[in-house]
Amino acid sequence: MAIEPLTDYLRFECVCAYRSNVEAGEDVNILPIGEGSWPEGIPRFDYWLFDSERLVRMNYAPDGTMLTPEPVSEPDELVRANAVRDRALHLATPFSEYEKRFDIDMRPCDEHRESSDHQHRARRS
Repeated sequence: MAIEPLTDYLRFECVCAYRSNVEAGEDVNILPIGEGSWPEGIPRFDYWLFDSERLVRMNYAPDGTMLTPEPVSEPDELVRANAVRDRALHLATPFSEYEKRFDIDMRPCDEHRESSDHQHRARRS
């Protein structure tokens, strides 16, 4: 899940983690979300799911600071987490395709071009 426009931290994650993880063989997918929207069937909580069998919910403070990981053992929650993962993957795009919309620093290509054009015009003046 990546809320767009990407924050500096998400751009950092993409550049410094996702690219190398994909190169190492990890299957990284991104579900882009426009500001103010959210995909149907995807709850707004963060979790890790290990081998479809172990669930850990991530708990955050209102300011986004990570508080605690919380192991979840209820079978219904595990089934739900698997279903949510499957839904998100169905809607997601492989990272190698997603990153084509951006420059090397994960800035939108149009924004990068506008910035470069502006800098180029400023140098000519």
